[in-house]
Order: sequence, then C-alpha cells, then structure tokens
Amino acid sequence: MLGKLIKYDFKALAKNMFPIYGLMIALTLVCSLMIRFNLEKNFVFGIAMFAWIVSMSSSFAITIWMTVMRFYHGLLKNEGYLSFALPVKTEIHILAKVFNALIWAVVEVIVLGICALIFAFTVATLRDLMEAFKYIFTIDLDFYLMLLQMSLLGAVELLAGDCLFFAAFSIAHLFDRHQKLIAGAFVVLMFIIRIFLFPQRFSMEFGPQSQLIILQPLLYIIPLLLAGVYSFVTWYILDRRLNLQ
Repeated sequence: MLGKLIKYDFKALAKNMFPIYGLMIALTLVCSLMIRFNLEKNFVFGIAMFAWIVSMSSSFAITIWMTVMRFYHGLLKNEGYLSFALPVKTEIHILAKVFNALIWAVVEVIVLGICALIFAFTVATLRDLMEAFKYIFTIDLDFYLMLLQMSLLGAVELLAGDCLFFAAFSIAHLFDRHQKLIAGAFVVLMFIIRIFLFPQRFSMEFGPQSQLIILQPLLYIIPLLLAGVYSFVTWYILDRRLNLQ
C-alpha cells in the first residue's frame, strides 16, 4: 500500500512539477543560446534572463510549496486522498508524503544540475569544451566527492523543509482560526531556533591537498534528524489529536 500511495502522490505532483522543471530547462537553453550568439543586448534576452533567474532562485521554494500543498489538501483537507486508500494507518500516509518529498528533492537537485550543464556546454566554445573534457579526466576524485556532497546536502535540506511545513500545518490545524498564520509563525520560529542551536550547519572546511570544500557529516545528520522529528510531530497530531483515519 505504501508503494501505491507514493505512486499516486508522485503522479499528482508530476502534473505540476514537470512543467515547472521543463520551463526552467527551456529558459536555461534560451538564455545560454542568446549569450552564445551575442544577443545579450536584445530586449527579449532581458526578459528571458529575468525569468530564468527568478525560476532558478525560487525553484527550491516552489518544490517545497507544491509538496506541502499536496500534503495540506490531501490529508488535512481530505480532498480525495483518504478516500483513495482507506483504511490505511496514518503513519503510512505520512511515510508516503515524506518519501515523495525526498523523491522531489532529488529531482530538484538533478534538474538544477541539468540546467547548469546546459548553460555551461552551450555558452562555451568548442575549444573550451575540448579543454574542459581534457581537464575532467585529470580532476582529483575529491572534486566529484564535493559535487556529490553538495547535491546530497541540497536534497536533505529540502526534505527537512518539507517535513517542517508538514508539522507546521498539522499544528496549525489544531486551531480554528488563522491556521496559515500559525503555520508560518511556527516555521519562522523553528528556523530561528535552528540557526542558534546549530550554527555549525553553515561551516565548511578545506581539504589539505586539493583545497576543495569538504562538508562536515553533521551538515547532513542535522536536517535528517529534524526531518524525523517533524515527521513524528505530524504523525502524533494527525493520529492522536485529529484522528484523521
């Protein structure tokens, strides 16, 4: 049943997310091609570049928002989701939401990587590309490890953000009024508390030889632990307080 719920949620989100990601990739290609052919002074380029910057910078927020809205309308507002899978325990529903949040976090990171590659390979000249390919095969393994670390960090941070909003809307649903305001206040409060309790989440250190950034393992552990805590809070409220089964 967990697999069916994940598949059901994924398909529902894909209808909105794939067009958004497709637009990001298309804007990346358009902007990079215009740069490649020296069309930066064109008015269309300014509009396309502005749209590209906005889409890229807000992509994480959009992914979180779409995932959270799926949770909000599916579980809390009971708009067709529970009727699909009853009777299923609350924790199975929440696990499906968390797994989908993780899936879309990974997809988000992959799409950003695709956009970066498109931009780099389109803007660069053929000679630059040949030099880049030669350089790739001489790069130390630490460089690829750094890229993997950065991608993993982005995915787990996005997952923690999703789970935080799950918990926030669950807590806000205990109140009759100002639910979205309460949820927003809880998110801001948790963000402030996290900054003060875990200042090392922003710290990095350099490798002794390659001088590449090496992320501390704690940077991954903290958001994963918080995602677990937020998921437990969500389950407790939905199962023990709201009894949505």
